[in-house]
Amino acid sequence: METNRFKAEFKRFKKKKSVEISSKTIIHFGEDYPSPDAWKIVQEKFDTSDDRWGGSRFGLKPMSTWSIYSIETFPGFIYIVDPFIRGSHLYWTTRCIRDYPLAPNASNLDISLNPSDRGCLWEKHISLARHERAEVDWLRKLRWVTLGYHYDWDRKIYHKERVSKFPDDLSALSKFIAELFRFPRYQPEAGIVNFYNMDSSIGGHTDHSEYDLTAPLISYSFGQSAVFLLGRSTLDETPAAMRVQSGDIMIMSGESRLAYHAVPMVFAAPLCNCKRGNDGAKCFCLNCEEGIRESLSYVPDCAPKDWNPIRGDVDLLSNYLQNTRINVNVRQVLPNDGKFPD
Repeated sequence: METNRFKAEFKRFKKKKSVEISSKTIIHFGEDYPSPDAWKIVQEKFDTSDDRWGGSRFGLKPMSTWSIYSIETFPGFIYIVDPFIRGSHLYWTTRCIRDYPLAPNASNLDISLNPSDRGCLWEKHISLARHERAEVDWLRKLRWVTLGYHYDWDRKIYHKERVSKFPDDLSALSKFIAELFRFPRYQPEAGIVNFYNMDSSIGGHTDHSEYDLTAPLISYSFGQSAVFLLGRSTLDETPAAMRVQSGDIMIMSGESRLAYHAVPMVFAAPLCNCKRGNDGAKCFCLNCEEGIRESLSYVPDCAPKDWNPIRGDVDLLSNYLQNTRINVNVRQVLPNDGKFPD
């Protein structure tokens, strides 16, 4: 009888109180902790001498400073520890909260709200909070937004006709990351932005509906931390458990492209500099008002021409982000010829 070891590990972490989030139980990339013995962690070395580096336009640090890892037992999986300039977290977070949920992008709220009537959920959230109105705060009920080709969750397919423009900034960032890791023909054509509250989870699944499975999945995380489980093509093997923090990027390619994966739990991010109070460094994290204020002045070159940062509502933004994890995963849908299969 086949044993569902993936599900057993998912349930173990979902209980939270019975699990220690330490380097003894999960992988902590980028820190000098011994990884769990079952996994062979490799710190990758890349040629960073290319003078054409242009990552700063997306809010990325020079690649020579990146910490990049793979796991020998999970070929094709790449983990990048927060390569973003600290102030740039707020830009990408604001895009996810305020801009990406706008129509014509689809969301889980469409069953309750007409997309054309949805408006800006962030502005409605502010209005309700400032005037203490007893109405539904739809931003708190937002769980996912789809970009580009909109996924049919019931039939688990993409429709040629159900498509909206993929955001230029996210597309350019994803192409840049893909090219760095030897996927020069990668085309970002669909994206799912997931919004987790502190009690949220996503069970084990594979992403197999795209028509070109040689193209990688690229995942960006912002806000609170989470445990990510990476398995294999079946559920009968124990998955690797790893801590994912704000700014971290994951790439699933090769054998890992069709691996089962899940998020069994979300937990609070580490305290920021101003709350630790021990080094006097400026804080650019999303966990406090000071960090958000410091980040407001940073606007990457990839920002839309009409971009305006969130101002004057720092306390509300801080409160929201202290209780939210945001994950953006991007994928290529079509074959490299760009034609939608019949």
